[in-house]
Amino acid sequence: MDFESQQGVEKKEKKARISTEKTKKCFSHIYKNIHCGKIINRV
Repeated sequence: MDFESQQGVEKKEKKARISTEKTKKCFSHIYKNIHCGKIINRV
């Protein structure tokens, strides 16, 4: 694997991690904010 594709994989993993954290935060607020689930479905 060359350096550029290695970077691409790391970027994808970082994005996945960020979206997972956002989703976790969202679910922790889901009972307070019912619209949160709709926001996730739109993305």
